[in-house]
Amino acid sequence: AEIYDLTVRNTRMATGTDGIEFGDGVAIVNGAKLDLSYFDIHDNERVGLLVGGSGSFRDSRGQFEHGSITNNLLGLAVTSAWMDLDRNFEDVSCYDNEVNIDSKTIAVPTFASPF
Repeated sequence: AEIYDLTVRNTRMATGTDGIEFGDGVAIVNGAKLDLSYFDIHDNERVGLLVGGSGSFRDSRGQFEHGSITNNLLGLAVTSAWMDLDRNFEDVSCYDNEVNIDSKTIAVPTFASPF
């Protein structure tokens, strides 16, 4: 998918059916691909931009241009083997987050119906 001119802000915590809490601005998981241009991701309770995650069964990827990621608990979490900060990010600022960039494994919640 391709998205242009996007703002994501103030995503609040929720709990998945597996008990994992999250509050992510943009999560690209389970083999998804997203190209994002001219974006602002800020003030989300967990991760601003997540690419990958421990619940992902396939690597995800994307291209990110002309954006900012600010005031999140964790600004940018990249765990996908397909991703390279130099190759996949152009003119993206990530600052004023509790942790700006990390490649640690972030749990991805499940929202499957228990029935």
